[in-house]
Amino acid sequence: MKILLIAHTYAPAQNGVSRVATQLAEGLAKRGHAVTVATQHDSKRNFDELNGVQIRSFQIKGNLVSGIKGDLKTYRTFIENGDWDIQHQHGCQIWGFDALLDWFPRRTRKVVVTSHGFSALSLLSWQPYFEKLGRIVPHIDHFTCLSETAQELPFLKKSSVLNQSIIPNGVDLQEFRAEIKIDLRQKWKINNRFWALNVSNHVATKGHRALQQLARKYPEIVVTNLGQPVLAERLNLGKLGVALPCYYECLARERLIPNYSTHQTDRKMLIAAYQQADVFVMPSQREAAPLVLLEAMATGLPWLAYDVGNVAELRGGIVVKNESEMRKAVEMLRNDPILRSQLKKEGLAQVEKQYDWNNVIEQYVEIYEKLLRQ
Repeated sequence: MKILLIAHTYAPAQNGVSRVATQLAEGLAKRGHAVTVATQHDSKRNFDELNGVQIRSFQIKGNLVSGIKGDLKTYRTFIENGDWDIQHQHGCQIWGFDALLDWFPRRTRKVVVTSHGFSALSLLSWQPYFEKLGRIVPHIDHFTCLSETAQELPFLKKSSVLNQSIIPNGVDLQEFRAEIKIDLRQKWKINNRFWALNVSNHVATKGHRALQQLARKYPEIVVTNLGQPVLAERLNLGKLGVALPCYYECLARERLIPNYSTHQTDRKMLIAAYQQADVFVMPSQREAAPLVLLEAMATGLPWLAYDVGNVAELRGGIVVKNESEMRKAVEMLRNDPILRSQLKKEGLAQVEKQYDWNNVIEQYVEIYEKLLRQ
């Protein structure tokens, strides 16, 4: 099959959508499919082919509500003139999808959409967008949602979308079981102290202030965030290298809180951190299906998180209601190695059964083949 994947972010970016799109594209290429990815330009991407996947970058940003800026004509021409069998969109509420709303009813190939959540569904300013989307989605050949609790499901039902399925995010179990010979405990002077890990980029909704409060409450515990700064799009400040405020706030708190730190790492160091930490802490206020929890489960790392997205469906951790409960839960796990061991087993068992990336890819391939037969 000739397959086009569209994702607003892709390797080498380190975020959830990028990891999912990269794993899917490379997995399909390994199975012999001709895969092309259309994505946003990334100054750190100095290649147009990676692991058998062709990459086409576009200087575009924004969405239909805030405005789409950049070389929209080139993107539209690229999509309309391509000869792919399947077009798989990752994410709505973003330029890659929004720029094609008027094209979907007259599409020339089968289209699959994985929406990754409708985060703006409840916002008043976005209501006209979703009213329009309700008229467009019946023209999509197949919709996939990441979990049974996905916020898109009631919307799709109301819009009379019949061709839909649940396909979760997944992880490459072999990647997380590989031995990484990097001693981060020594490198970052953690040594034998209890280590609470967080993996999330510097965006306000990720709850980094809660991490800092945790470190203040328990100075004997090490709290570490691994994440990248996110460039500020407002007033085009990103072109000047200006990041969102969360990044600078975390750097300032790092100087004031001895047991709190934030790092930018490569993939190997990130996996090493998962393998060597004692607990994973996710105080994020908004998620669809957090890939980082699956990564923690794949390494047998117990987790703590708020009840967002599909978190309640996951095993191997504890769902908490607020910062206070999260701090108490960290203290409880620190003092209860038996509970940590039990959660480790539960998380590993579930991720092996439901979230192995090879199985996830096969589910997508089955949808592609079914659509082409039709």
